[in-house]
Amino acid sequence: MARLLLVGGVLVVTAFLALAPGTYSPLAPLADDWVPALDHRHLVVAAHLLGYAGLVVLLTWLTRRLALAVAAVLIFSSALELIQVWLPWREGSWEDLAVNLLAVALGALLVWVAERGGLALRGRGGR
Repeated sequence: MARLLLVGGVLVVTAFLALAPGTYSPLAPLADDWVPALDHRHLVVAAHLLGYAGLVVLLTWLTRRLALAVAAVLIFSSALELIQVWLPWREGSWEDLAVNLLAVALGALLVWVAERGGLALRGRGGR
């Protein structure tokens, strides 16, 4: 039950951040104050990469099934981009979708590397 609540909470927060009005961005202060050399777009790409790759790792750890985690995050991230097309305050884009797909691949690679290093994210022996 705790795993289900954790996954649900992560998905709700991710959906909120992806669908909130564009003027609301938790990344804006970072672009302005902490890393002024980077523009807001770079931070958004980094957030997509870290967020969706992390989601693949988290779901793999929780479900013990890498293929299920990859499929779920691919469907979830693609659905969020598609929903953004119809929201007047958001803009779905092919570039974001491509970054999401790259992030999923990065997450799968992280799981693979972690398991080769002896960390069993999918149970005993990485199966």
